[in-house]
Amino acid sequence: MNKQNKQWLPTTKKELERLGWDYLDVILFSGDAYIDHPSMGAAVIGRVLEAHGYRVAIVPQPNWQDDLRDFRKLGTPRLFFGVSAGAMDSMVNHYTANRRRPKKLGRRRFQKGALTPCATKEKQNMDLKNLLPRGIRPEPKIEAAKRTIPKAAWEQPEMITCKACQRRATRANWNRSLQVCPNCGYHAPIGGYYRLSLVLDHGSFCELDADVQGTDPLQFPDYAQKAAAQTRATGMKEAAVTAKGAIGGMPVVAAVLDSQFLMGSMGTAVGEKITRAVEYADREKLPLIIFSASGGARMQEGIFSLMQMAKTSAAI
Repeated sequence: MNKQNKQWLPTTKKELERLGWDYLDVILFSGDAYIDHPSMGAAVIGRVLEAHGYRVAIVPQPNWQDDLRDFRKLGTPRLFFGVSAGAMDSMVNHYTANRRRPKKLGRRRFQKGALTPCATKEKQNMDLKNLLPRGIRPEPKIEAAKRTIPKAAWEQPEMITCKACQRRATRANWNRSLQVCPNCGYHAPIGGYYRLSLVLDHGSFCELDADVQGTDPLQFPDYAQKAAAQTRATGMKEAAVTAKGAIGGMPVVAAVLDSQFLMGSMGTAVGEKITRAVEYADREKLPLIIFSASGGARMQEGIFSLMQMAKTSAAI
């Protein structure tokens, strides 16, 4: 484990000599000035690597428009080069507030594409990749072959961002955890059919009253259009799904209110489906399970919606 440099990470050959270092593990190039502060990305990366025992140096704002001497001055690291264009936007760095380029830019920062062959043939058309040791230098033929492959054997996994912790995980991990965030345990909303697929035995699902669909008793403005749009988006006719199935081999009746359809609000069709499910369970002497996720009475149906609360309560 190397003793940490409490002041600065080395940036020049002389500073390496003062530390007694005859090699480096990592060399970081940054388009930003080097300030040893947590707001500077290169400094944070350097200090983290240093804390793990690696010898790290930083080359701040190297000149990429000359013969690339800044990229050569510390030699070749044992592990890798790290290159960052820095945090400042190139428009801010290269233009004044009046959107004009200043006459004197001084030492210019990296720009997008700065790691391709440098400015002109007069400056030897040097390529930064040529500074890498031949053993780790990318081969152009291999890169060209990759680009000509019609379809890659590996595809980027679909990522989902958690609404609670904002961390990302693959859809496969979300599916394995039953739509619970693998990072923080947040429970994502799930649809009615998916919920029943988790609860009921495989192959036992049999939907009840699938043809029951709401009407527009009050001719509420745009209500019919909104309901039709919800059907197209979700594939559901109403906000409730009722079914007969089995749990551990025991027959049951289950009902789910799905928040994807108008927030799971209770209209006349929802009340009718729940009531029919209750009556079916009573008639067949089966256990009844209701997953209630309702958004309340559906305002577009007014008093007809409010009557469903009394109707379902009486049935139960």
